[in-house]
Amino acid sequence: MARADTTYRLLVQLLHPHLDRSAVESVLKQAAINWEHIVVVASKELVLPTLYCNLHRLDLLDYLPDDLKAYLEDLTTINRNRNQTLLEEVFEIHRILEAQTIDHVFLKGAALLASGFYDDLGVRMVGDIDVLVAPKDLELAQACLIQNGYQEIPITFGNKYFEHKHLPRLFSDTRLGAVEVHRKLLAKPTLNLLNPKAVLASKQVVADLPIPNISHLMTHAVLNFQVNDTGAAFGFLSLRSAYDVLVLDERLSQKSFNQLIDSPPIRAYFNKLQVYAAIQHPYPLSTKDRLLQWGFKVKQGHWFALRLWNTSIRFGRFVRVAANRSWLFISNRNYRKDCYRDRHRVFRKLLHMKP
Repeated sequence: MARADTTYRLLVQLLHPHLDRSAVESVLKQAAINWEHIVVVASKELVLPTLYCNLHRLDLLDYLPDDLKAYLEDLTTINRNRNQTLLEEVFEIHRILEAQTIDHVFLKGAALLASGFYDDLGVRMVGDIDVLVAPKDLELAQACLIQNGYQEIPITFGNKYFEHKHLPRLFSDTRLGAVEVHRKLLAKPTLNLLNPKAVLASKQVVADLPIPNISHLMTHAVLNFQVNDTGAAFGFLSLRSAYDVLVLDERLSQKSFNQLIDSPPIRAYFNKLQVYAAIQHPYPLSTKDRLLQWGFKVKQGHWFALRLWNTSIRFGRFVRVAANRSWLFISNRNYRKDCYRDRHRVFRKLLHMKP
């Protein structure tokens, strides 16, 4: 079953936050839907509650098999309750940081949920609580959270030699969400986009919570997937990311969108997204855009092409990482010792780079 031609395309239509009832109902009536496969793919993509909430919003839940409807309702209720608890923890973290006048903004799912971008708290599955902190306050923020019951999760030796985008992850035995205190938003520089100082300087306060402005929210939603989650390298599209972007797209002005779409990595993302979904701000596609869309369709619609592409990218990343680490390995005795002690994990990481 070709992912692009069947299940994936169908799921995007069922999840689209801007399609009206008649459009989605026509999809449900016309398609011979393999609900078992839908559940497998939607579960992998972390959008099962999103699927339920969107069909509930459109009053189309009766098209689901009864057992699936009951399952999704229970799952969404659990996710809604979990998100309510996470939001309470987000505001607690905000109070802790604000008490020390620490400059910060909440990111990703926590920012979107807390700011009312979604009508239903159950619609979005949220992992960690991500918060960007001004460079001068990084260590203070981490220390304040530790003083308030959080603990650092032990991390690999790489933190001794390389600067990660966030400090060691924090967890608490009495709280639901882990916390990541970010020094930057992207794992590697991307055309000077999402500069932390600029994000903090232009933040907005919504529902008493500091979050990035709408343009930065959109940029982060796109580039977190493209860069941090290797979506650009491996040429795939995340349904959870796509849903966030489509929701934000509705709030973005045409002027702001025009500025964003001039950025190559952001344009590449929207080229992929438009293969499956209509966007609020369409733009003329160049010959290069159409070629990139064609390549994306080929990879998503043909298993062999996708496997060949991913294997070649994985090999290229292995070569780059090995080359970048070679000099440090040769010149730094402590790094060699740490590599040897953690050799099993190092080899696993090198050999299994995947999307």
